Amino acid sequence: MGHPLILFASQGTLRCLEDMGFRTDWCGIDPAYNDIQDNVERFNATQQVLNDWIALPQEEKIARLEKSMDTIQHNFDLIRRSDFYADAINEAVARTEKYYETV
Repeated sequence: MGHPLILFASQGTLRCLEDMGFRTDWCGIDPAYNDIQDNVERFNATQQVLNDWIALPQEEKIARLEKSMDTIQHNFDLIRRSDFYADAINEAVARTEKYYETV
């Protein structure tokens, strides 16, 4: 939808999206916050990223969005070309099966 990508999500969610072909490092937002293992620390870091974005002047937000248009278009095209939700479910099932094979 063209909005900055900041997810309150499980560790590694952004990396999984990258594995699916999405670009997650845009609008000047470092996706490293999603790699934090501790849930509380990751939540706090994500909240700080969101607060930092909210605090930016409107002109800066617009400039960052304009600089990220190639990535925004890439992600939009990727969703349109695929059955994103079915692909995500199938990938989650496959990863779960792989996980339980090793346990």
